Amino acid sequence: AIRRDALSVRQRMGELLERLVDGSFHRFESLFTVEEGRLGVVVTFLGVLELAKERLLDIVQEAPLAPIYVKSLAAGTDAPDALELSSEFDDVDAANTPDK
Repeated sequence: AIRRDALSVRQRMGELLERLVDGSFHRFESLFTVEEGRLGVVVTFLGVLELAKERLLDIVQEAPLAPIYVKSLAAGTDAPDALELSSEFDDVDAANTPDK
C-alpha cells in the first residue's frame, strides 16, 4: 500500500508567512509549487484564505484580470512561529471529535 504524506493547512500557513516575512508584495502564483500537484495547490489556497480571514495577509488586484499580489501583515511580529495559527481544515484531536 502506498500512503501519501498529508499536507497540513496550519503548517502551510506558517510556511506562507515565512515566505512573505519581508513585508513586500509577492505575486499570488509565486506561492504555489508545481511539484506538489493539485493537493499542494488546494492546501496553499486554503492557507491563503485562512490567513486572509485572520487578517494576516493583504491581497490586492488593481483591475479585473490584472495580477494578484499578496503581502504579509504579520511582518511586524518577531517570528511567524510566535503566532498561534489554526485552521478548520486540519485534523482535530481524536478526543475532540464527536462520535459519528
